[in-house]
Amino acid sequence: MISNINLQGLDKLDRKILSSLLSNGRESIANLSRNIGLSRTAVAERISRLEKTGIIKGYTAQIRVENEGRTAASYLLISCEKGKKMTSPMR
Repeated sequence: MISNINLQGLDKLDRKILSSLLSNGRESIANLSRNIGLSRTAVAERISRLEKTGIIKGYTAQIRVENEGRTAASYLLISCEKGKKMTSPMR
């Protein structure tokens, strides 16, 4: 789940925090603290560091649309490196 980002330099606790936040970006620091086994202060400091270093870029809402004949708009964010060639076209 979190294998596409550079996790070099992150320890097991950072990875647990990231995994939990990927599952629920609104997870409280108190719940993270209980689930991971760190103090709330330590969890908050780790999250702050992950945000400052760019590992955590932001938080988003996931919208569930039931299939009842409704249409939904979707947005795709793509990051590209200058000078890199696309290896496969988007469809």
